[in-house]
This record gives sequence, structure tokens and C-alpha cells, in this order.
Amino acid sequence: MKVKAALQEPVKGVVIKSYGSGNMPSNREDIMDEIKNAVKRGCIVVNTSQCIKGHVHTNYETGKILHDAGVIFGADMTTETAFVKLSYILERDDWDLETKKKMMTKSLKGEVDEREEEEKEKEIENEKSEKELMKQYKPI
Repeated sequence: MKVKAALQEPVKGVVIKSYGSGNMPSNREDIMDEIKNAVKRGCIVVNTSQCIKGHVHTNYETGKILHDAGVIFGADMTTETAFVKLSYILERDDWDLETKKKMMTKSLKGEVDEREEEEKEKEIENEKSEKELMKQYKPI
């Protein structure tokens, strides 16, 4: 399997170019298992979109599955930008793994529209609040 080979040691980071807003085929558990294994061993996996505009997010089940597996969403970065950024971050010996992952989501030189990310975080919080509010109502 090509995915398994691409995610094996000594690979420390991978950029995925997925569909739409960050989706992959949901019926490919074999691929998801390999991605989960890579993340568990400390490989930084970044998900980018093939779309020209927009950003990667968890609005769809397959995007959420990637997020839950520990994949970092590349926001509105192009695949090429994410690759260059990941290469730079992986070479930073002064950063631990968690710092490297965090820095992949932050704008270092204007490559990520942080306003878009802030809006996305607000949307997620609003959805959580709405769900909590709806729990108090019982079906008739």
C-alpha cells in the first residue's frame, strides 16, 4: 500500500491534498489507520484542500475523522505553502512536537488568514452553545 509506505519511519511530516473542505473517502479505514499510526508515532500530518479558495474544516464527517485522528488542518494554505512551512518547522530543533504542531496552525509570514481561523473557532463555539441550549428542551 502506497499510503503505508509514505507514512513510515523516517518520515516526520506529510501534507495531504484532500477534496473540497478537507474530505477523504470515508470507506477507506485502511488509510485512516495508517494516518492514525503516523500521528501516534509523532509524524505531523497536515490536511490541505484542492480548492482554490476557502479553508479546510470539520463540517463534514470525513473532515472530522481526520481532525479526531490528530491531523492538522492547513486552513487556507495551498499545498505547496503547507509543504514549505512543514519543512521549515520540522527542522526547528528548538521546538518540541507540540510546539511544531501549534506553529503549523499559526501565521508565521502571512501564509494563513488568521481572521478566517478565528471566525471558524467562533462558529464551532456557537454550535456547541446551541447544542447545549437545545438539551433543555424535551420532545413533545
